[in-house]
Amino acid sequence: MSALRLLAAVAAAWVLAIAAQATLAQSPGPVRMEPFYPTLSPWLKLYATNTGPLDNYHTFVRPELQMREMVQRQSVTNARQAAGMWQLQGELDDLHKQKAVRPTGTGSVFMNYSHYYDSRSTQARFGK
Repeated sequence: MSALRLLAAVAAAWVLAIAAQATLAQSPGPVRMEPFYPTLSPWLKLYATNTGPLDNYHTFVRPELQMREMVQRQSVTNARQAAGMWQLQGELDDLHKQKAVRPTGTGSVFMNYSHYYDSRSTQARFGK
């Protein structure tokens, strides 16, 4: 009976090993590359059907162009700020290497009342 169980366990392990090899052989799928810039022109929206009081240029095209310009300006600003942060981080690292920056503040412990409650024994406090 135990030999039968051992044979079944070996067969199950063999099937699992074969299945694991098959799953490892499969690729996770194609890598999707998204373009940095929009692929469609906002001017294509000029020919969309409009149901509002404004023409298509002022409803679709102009807001899209303004948004793209704002996003471009914001990305430039973010890049400048990131460069400034990296520069400041480098200067701070240089100061730490020179040991010119000393630690500030005092050490503390959460809920430390040793200055308020006397921790001496009663004999030491009252002299008994």
